[in-house]
Amino acid sequence: MSKASLVKELKKRGIPVPEGAKVTDLEHRLEHWLGPKGWLLRLAKPTSRRPNSPVTLIDNRDAIWLPDSRMARMIVNSKLVFVLDRCAEPPNDVPTLDVPKDFNTRWPEEQAPIESEWDGEEE
Repeated sequence: MSKASLVKELKKRGIPVPEGAKVTDLEHRLEHWLGPKGWLLRLAKPTSRRPNSPVTLIDNRDAIWLPDSRMARMIVNSKLVFVLDRCAEPPNDVPTLDVPKDFNTRWPEEQAPIESEWDGEEE
């Protein structure tokens, strides 16, 4: 895909496009990001309780922002984190954890499909 078509598709999905992004970065976002609202969360329990989960990518108990992705939903479903908010952009002082390039290899979808019906909106 061309860079222009990638940007168009990301914008259509509501996913932010970073300035100066390379084609590989845009393809990565298109492949992994599910929507515009990311997850603001922090660890509630030790990650050692789920050693084979992507929750192990979080290395401290401070707040962290994750893009809406299969990785983020697996982490939320682990029940080892507190969900603080859903927001499109991370707060200024909060670090971001993006989906690793090898995510699909480390945690194949067949082993951990996401079945969550919750879209993060209050009822």
